[in-house]
Amino acid sequence: MQMIFTDDFPPTLLLLSYFRQLTDQVLEDAAQANGSMTVNQLELIAILGQKMTMKEVADALRMHPSNVTGLVNACAEAGWVERKQSKTDRRTRHLVLTQSGGELRKHILDFIARRLLETSGITDELAQQFLSRVELYDAAQLEHPATQWA
Repeated sequence: MQMIFTDDFPPTLLLLSYFRQLTDQVLEDAAQANGSMTVNQLELIAILGQKMTMKEVADALRMHPSNVTGLVNACAEAGWVERKQSKTDRRTRHLVLTQSGGELRKHILDFIARRLLETSGITDELAQQFLSRVELYDAAQLEHPATQWA
């Protein structure tokens, strides 16, 4: 994976760019490894570790809700996802994985973790250390929010 930036490009942005390209490549590899699955379908299956509303899915995938409907329909037709009526709000439907969707999710997550390790050397331990530092940074930002641009 080659990134071309000028010498004055901040290291934090280089790191984010690297992770973005790495993530995109691994998701594409995972989608190809699972046959005719699209990257968006793969991402939907991966995030559905618990029941979610369509709005929550749209927010998580950074997609317009109307695009999520087609995505969910395709995954439902494949037998991976189903819609369940909320027990507390009849207007709300939750998306949940079917048994085959849950098995597929486990396979996808295992594949992604394996590919990330192969392509970047990022272990679960290293990722956890990084996430711990991000959580510390987030906590500090809540205590001392950054000032707005002038």
